[in-house]
Amino acid sequence: SRSAMDSLASNDEQIVCGAAEDGLLPGEHEDDDLVANRRDFFTEADEVQDLIQRATNPDVEPRICRETCERVRAVWAQYQEQPGLLDPFLESMVEPLIGTIGKAIHINPSAPLTSLPNLHLLSSLLYMLTTVRGYKVVARCFPHEAADLEPCLEAAEAEAAAATAQTATWSTLYCLTLWLGVTLLTPFDLTSIDSGGPKGLAVRILELGLLGLQSPSRTRDASAWMLGRYFARPDTATGGTLPTLVQWTKGVWTPQLNSGTSPEEGQSPAICGNKASVAAFARCGALQAWNQTLKAAPRPALRTVWAEVLRLMFSGPGGRGDKDFGGSSVLRKLRVAVACRSGLIALPPRLAPWRYERGARSLLVNFGQQTGVGAFAASDTTSNSVQQQQQQQQQEVEDDEDVPELVEDVIELLLSALSDGDTVVRWAAAKGVGRITNRLPRDFGDQVLESLLDRCFSFRATDRAWHGGCLALAELARRGLLLPDRLQLVVPLVCQALHFERVSGNYVVGQHVRDAACYVCWAFARAYAPEVLNPHVQSLATTLIQTAVYDREINVRRAASAALQEHVGRQGTLPDGIEVVTTADYWSLSSRRHAYLVVAPHIAGLSDYRRGLLDCLVDRKLCHQDLQVRLLAAQGLAKLAEGASSETLDHINGFILPKLTTRALEGALPADELADGTASSGPVQLRHGAVVALAALTTILQETVAVENQNTIRNLVPSLEKARAYRGRGGEVIRQAACELLAQVAGAGSWTFKDATCARYMQTIEECARHATDSIKVAAVDALAVLVRQRCKPDLCNKSLDACLHGLQATDETIAARRGFVLSLGAFTPLLLGERLIEVLGVLCQEARGSALPGGKEQEDPQTRQYAVLSLSRLLLGAEVDATTLNLAVEALEAAMQDYATDRRGDVGSWVREVATEAIVALLDAQQRGQPPFLQDTNVSTRLVALVLQQGVEKIDRLRDRAYGLLRRLIRGGTRAPAFIMEVAYQRICRGVSYDCCPLEHEGQVTNASPCSAWPPAQLEALSLAFQGRVAAVVCPNAAQQASPKQDPGKDKLMTATSNNRSNPNIFDALAQLLHCKEYRPALILGFVTSAGGVTEHTSKAAQRALLHQLREAGDKEDGGKSELATEVGSEILRIFERIGVRDQDPEAKRLLTPLLNIAGLLLANGVFPPMLAPPLLNCTNKAVCKSGDIARLKASVAVFIGLLKWPGHLRRKTLSTLLQLLGCSFPVVRQATAQAFYIRLLEEDEGGLELSQEVVSAAESAADRPFDPPRRADNSTAEPGCEETKEAKSALAGEALAETLDLLSATPWSTDSQEVLIEALGRVHVHLGIAMPADGYSTLAPKKTVEPRQRKPEYAALVRENHY
Repeated sequence: SRSAMDSLASNDEQIVCGAAEDGLLPGEHEDDDLVANRRDFFTEADEVQDLIQRATNPDVEPRICRETCERVRAVWAQYQEQPGLLDPFLESMVEPLIGTIGKAIHINPSAPLTSLPNLHLLSSLLYMLTTVRGYKVVARCFPHEAADLEPCLEAAEAEAAAATAQTATWSTLYCLTLWLGVTLLTPFDLTSIDSGGPKGLAVRILELGLLGLQSPSRTRDASAWMLGRYFARPDTATGGTLPTLVQWTKGVWTPQLNSGTSPEEGQSPAICGNKASVAAFARCGALQAWNQTLKAAPRPALRTVWAEVLRLMFSGPGGRGDKDFGGSSVLRKLRVAVACRSGLIALPPRLAPWRYERGARSLLVNFGQQTGVGAFAASDTTSNSVQQQQQQQQQEVEDDEDVPELVEDVIELLLSALSDGDTVVRWAAAKGVGRITNRLPRDFGDQVLESLLDRCFSFRATDRAWHGGCLALAELARRGLLLPDRLQLVVPLVCQALHFERVSGNYVVGQHVRDAACYVCWAFARAYAPEVLNPHVQSLATTLIQTAVYDREINVRRAASAALQEHVGRQGTLPDGIEVVTTADYWSLSSRRHAYLVVAPHIAGLSDYRRGLLDCLVDRKLCHQDLQVRLLAAQGLAKLAEGASSETLDHINGFILPKLTTRALEGALPADELADGTASSGPVQLRHGAVVALAALTTILQETVAVENQNTIRNLVPSLEKARAYRGRGGEVIRQAACELLAQVAGAGSWTFKDATCARYMQTIEECARHATDSIKVAAVDALAVLVRQRCKPDLCNKSLDACLHGLQATDETIAARRGFVLSLGAFTPLLLGERLIEVLGVLCQEARGSALPGGKEQEDPQTRQYAVLSLSRLLLGAEVDATTLNLAVEALEAAMQDYATDRRGDVGSWVREVATEAIVALLDAQQRGQPPFLQDTNVSTRLVALVLQQGVEKIDRLRDRAYGLLRRLIRGGTRAPAFIMEVAYQRICRGVSYDCCPLEHEGQVTNASPCSAWPPAQLEALSLAFQGRVAAVVCPNAAQQASPKQDPGKDKLMTATSNNRSNPNIFDALAQLLHCKEYRPALILGFVTSAGGVTEHTSKAAQRALLHQLREAGDKEDGGKSELATEVGSEILRIFERIGVRDQDPEAKRLLTPLLNIAGLLLANGVFPPMLAPPLLNCTNKAVCKSGDIARLKASVAVFIGLLKWPGHLRRKTLSTLLQLLGCSFPVVRQATAQAFYIRLLEEDEGGLELSQEVVSAAESAADRPFDPPRRADNSTAEPGCEETKEAKSALAGEALAETLDLLSATPWSTDSQEVLIEALGRVHVHLGIAMPADGYSTLAPKKTVEPRQRKPEYAALVRENHY
């Protein structure tokens, strides 16, 4: 039936995204780029042809046919971007499909489904091919015999009738309509092949086409194309059928069909709404039909109707003109196209005789011109001379024919459409301008060009007008309608469009304008001879190169590169063109940073491009709205100035530096720089760009800067403060740039520097170090480091140090200021601090601990502790301090490694642990290189290595990767690897710069320095074996994932804990081997508890696998399967239980108890937990869940209790008692989880029942220190009848009781809120198990304590009322 034959192609999106729906095909990868689907040929041709042959078998089942079609669709979807690869195999794919459909139609045209049940599936498959390759190309492979016309028409009419009943798919009608359009090309008259009937073939085809024009599906496109072929026939064109289309168009153009029409009498609003929607599709179909008809029909037939069609386009459906088309971009586009085609009918069918023709455009001819090959050069010269003669003759016979008035209205419509809001409309208008101008006299064409330039390229023109104007210029140039004498006027406008940018709100527009301008330059290269463009080559080349390397958008950079390649290949006059296009190619320009800092400096060394690139950066990019573009522009400016010639240096000193200083102070551009209207950045952008550019140039030039410029730049920061440039919106970026400039000026050793200047700079730095923005603090600290090391005298350094220490000791200091003070302390060096080093280290140790702060808990801040550890390690490394101070610093690092503070941002303590890991590795690396500070002994090194190992097996991927990589670098690299310095950690934290924790190869010579006495740590050989393989991608997270001072540190740093997909779970397997080392076992087990017992699935699974593997392997190697390692692991788990508290508010309990219970349950479930440790585990678990309201902890304890049921005796009965309390817990999710786990556990028992005797002494109980007492009532009374726990109690749970217990567990809704249902079910479970009712605890059955009402103290209001006040 038709309902069973659903179409495969419900919409176009399904076709485009088909590969994603059906899964990846062989050879595809999820992380491939869009361009990764590029192919060289149709690799699946044989497979697709076999599948099509299988699908076109009339006897194939619909299900198999559907699966086959889906596979073909998935293959075709890969060629959406390169459909031309299908052309060699197109006929072999189309012929079986259309042939099978044609056979079914010839057998029974009115009901082809009877002979081909898979008709709709095959039609859908054919439609999919048209979406990939295009219906015009696919239709060429359709048969066009005259015998196919009538059966195809009859089948299409049947499908159209079925479509009105909404029982058929439109894809079948779409394919039949296309086929009908192909068969209409038959040269025979329709009356000669008509087999008779009430209506002729011509009328039936016209009615079918007009009906299809009202369809909301793609059938409308096919019907319009078919009608174009229909009216192109001589017999129908002269038969008076075109007026029928005109009348039908007037019918759908009726204003009464608008959506605002009120319903007529007897009509419902729904019917009127339906009519309006149908009319909207019909109007679109009418425009499509006229567009195809005006393109294909004979001109004599169209001369009688073009004017009437044009008036309809001008008037609109409602008679309101442009307002009727304003709501639909499709209608506006079709209106422009139909108006253009109608205007072409009114003009003579000839090309403009005055157009410019370049002649031969062969690359070989151009190559011959450049190389001097005689044949090529002579042929080109001859063609040019012939061309000049033809132009003279054509100008003499210029046609002075008048242009109809309606054509002028068409041109006005096209020029207005160039400013339309939609790109498709502007593109259609641009092509229309080119087509119309190609038929006009020269004077009229020149007027069109003048009007185009005035409308689209004026100062007040919008970005849409500039875009449409560029498209129109490109079309005129491609057709030779832009004469060479006009290039002098047009080329400057095009160069201006290549830089077009306008600020609109908080974003910049102009990307599409610059892209269209590149298209214009591309068209110039193809349209004009080299001698014509030669006067404009320099300006075009300079502007295109600027756009190619400095544009913000990647598509514009690549478009400019393509235009450059076209100029080099077609013109051959570009200076150093081959070198330019090979350097600035498609791939090298894909990265904006690479284009600015690598490609542009290389091109600047060629010819005279450096000056243009410098001016572009100074005049445009340093004023850009985008902050990143301004920063890149400053770096690019420094790259261009590096190694520049003396002439360039003179230009920089005489023009660029004074210009930048003036701009930084005034915050405005001169009026002459705003003449083009494309730069409208505010004073913040202007000042910031100028300051960062001066900082970058100061770094590169230094002594080459003129003295007067040195004085101006040196005084610029105080001048900015006097001008209050830091205030207002955007003052933060200027403040940061000022600190960077200050640092570069202080670092310029050849510049004179007074003490007063140094003191003035120090005031600025202290003020910026207190700022709330992290990036400003970092810039201030960097400037402080340069200033105190190169410029400041000792008294000024001590003054700055006192200010930092005093700020940290103040009780009312802000958190932001404390961060800056702590970070500033790390800017000093041990040599500068001298005797005060011990004092500073003591303060930093206190800040790293985060305890005993002057302001109490209000001053506790994880980022301050992170900065404190960073500064502490920077000062400690390389400094020779006494043992007391060093021990204090080591204790501070150990405390930082135990920082697990959390807040709304998550595990903020991980920031502190991460930098502490880096500090410990740097300290240990100094020990093996024999560098200070010298640790006391190997015990300290072993303790520090254990802390890093703990982070290497914990749950956060970022920390795990870093700890593993740094330890591998330390252990395996030794002294061959570069020394790990804390500067890389500083750059990571403050600048977001990533680094490789563990280089791929440790190359270099081993240093001869002997290690300190604290090296090596214990079990160095075992450590070396554990880090033998590079099991993880230990390259640290990229800069985008690092903490940036410009952003919230918690947001970026915590994001990497879940988004770092490069974390390798094999780290757990490598480090789990060290569980055999007693020195590292406690730290490793604590780390495995948080990872294997955590909730992150990919981490917990890998950690559990590694832990269980080591325990099982150790048990297999030892006698009797008894693992000493398992005993040690279990004992350590119990020690962790005893070490932490059990209160829900305890941070350690919240962090560790739930993972601990999960680990204990895992070991019990896998049979690797020692039996002798079961009773202590039960006690610890009872303490953990007693009086706890943590649902996660209660659910985790269920697995422990279930695992403890494996040992009979008192242990089992006490475990059952606690388990039944959980079954009556007040939390529904806990009751449900307990019932489910208990039910599964009882199912594992055999038919003998569950042993519940108290007299059975298990191995676990025999090893316990003291026996467990059975639970008793609070009043010491006996249990209920049937539940007495006497020696005569049942020794085992019989099979019948076991079955009844299972039924109760499965049938009772344990998540219910009904207390009666729960009490009844729990009581019966206790009776069946022979367990006494709970005397206390959190079970529903436990007696509730009576709480006496508290006597409330009299309130003040009551006292007032009692005393009658």
